[in-house]
Amino acid sequence: MSHGNWKDLVAASKVGDVDKMRYYLQHESIDPTFQHPEYMTAPIFEAIRHSQGVAVRLLIDHDKENLSIVEAYSGMTPLESAMDEKKHDMVDILLSYSKFLPKQQLQLVQTIFCLCQLERSIEIDIVCKLLEKGHRVVVAVPLPSSNDSEKQIVEQLVGKTGNKKFHICPLSLTSEAKSYSLSAVIDLRRRVQAESLNFLDQMRSDAKCVVLLDSGDDVESARRVAKEWGNWKKQHHTSSSTHPLMFVLPPSSLGMSLDRIRDFIGMSTAKNMAAETISNLVTEPEDSGLPLQDDADFITLNYDGTLVQN
Repeated sequence: MSHGNWKDLVAASKVGDVDKMRYYLQHESIDPTFQHPEYMTAPIFEAIRHSQGVAVRLLIDHDKENLSIVEAYSGMTPLESAMDEKKHDMVDILLSYSKFLPKQQLQLVQTIFCLCQLERSIEIDIVCKLLEKGHRVVVAVPLPSSNDSEKQIVEQLVGKTGNKKFHICPLSLTSEAKSYSLSAVIDLRRRVQAESLNFLDQMRSDAKCVVLLDSGDDVESARRVAKEWGNWKKQHHTSSSTHPLMFVLPPSSLGMSLDRIRDFIGMSTAKNMAAETISNLVTEPEDSGLPLQDDADFITLNYDGTLVQN
């Protein structure tokens, strides 16, 4: 194999010159998974970094090994690289080849079910952080809201993050049901048009669920929801694979409230810190250092990330 031709393939992948790529792949028998010691990378990584979706598909269709190759420079796979670079369109392309991806790779992109009003800026900030990380986020809005406001929020967050894996599902609750009722959590699929959100079928086993409480919520009612969730897990023998419910208490519950933090660093910075903290705890609780129990049905957190005794 000519290293000069391989370098030309890398250059073509970088700019999305698919005609030249096809020539080198089909007629010159260039190995697209080869990594030259001077470059320490492969064509698919350059295509991902420069958002060349057609080039990425061409390389994968030519050789599925492109999905699992580990870049010598970064030590990452293509999916890891796309998420690290926040190339969400590239993440979506790679996920479209999910049947060729190992389970460990698929678990990098989490499905997060978030129950909240989406009325407070802190809630929107948390959802934004989760989307920025490249995850799939489904927000269930338990109270009536206008389609225009939902569309506006979707357009705002998708436009800001570039992550299109964001859906808002309005829940039709009975007049007797509370905002954060069991029906809103457990029976989501009966209350939304799930045929357009097939991944929700994984909600009870694979998705993580976070409930953002506000000052008007009954915490004890939320705990009863968690108990019901735990009973459902036991009945369906999914305790080992179902994540615990995560409740986040309102900012006013902090020892040093966001209002007080604002006096030192500004409210915008305070909210950003809180949103970053909660999004990290939702996606990577094992790295939080909190004493979390493996068999817990639920955990309750403050916005500063501290654990509330269950």
